[in-house]
Amino acid sequence: MTQIDTTVTPLRAMGRVAARRLWLAPARVGLRRTAALALLGVALIHALHVSDQFGVWAPYGMAMIVIVTAQITLGAALLLQPWRYDALGADRPRADQRARPYYWNGVVVNVALVVLYVVSRAAGMPLVGGETGDAQPTTLAGVVASLGEGGAAACLLALLRREQPSIVRPAASRASSMS
Repeated sequence: MTQIDTTVTPLRAMGRVAARRLWLAPARVGLRRTAALALLGVALIHALHVSDQFGVWAPYGMAMIVIVTAQITLGAALLLQPWRYDALGADRPRADQRARPYYWNGVVVNVALVVLYVVSRAAGMPLVGGETGDAQPTTLAGVVASLGEGGAAACLLALLRREQPSIVRPAASRASSMS
């Protein structure tokens, strides 16, 4: 009879951690994956239009590169969840609370991008740029990107609401409020 090797080597631990990172609690995973895939899709749309923005004004093109990089980074972080595991692959305590800054950053950036898109299509680019004050044309790619950004922000807001920190009052303050 052969024995099965049950020792945990670093390579085996990394494999287990990678599997857990991609497939975690189903309720939160659906929202997190949806936001991640929306961000990655929107980043692809933006990446395809970087050269168009460079044609309008070079700083617009550079801004698009920053936006694409930020959306890819956040999308990958939402899939891999680096906040959930320590350096050895063990679960961190209060991992959901460590995710909140990622979620907030995603909400703020994506809502700002949707607002900028709407303003630039209705009244033109505010303040600076090659076509300041001229309303930009609305395109299917732009509308799809804005819908994806809005959807990602909505998913991240739902995750923030679902993972609100519980407020526990100390026993002394509970006792004083009862009297």
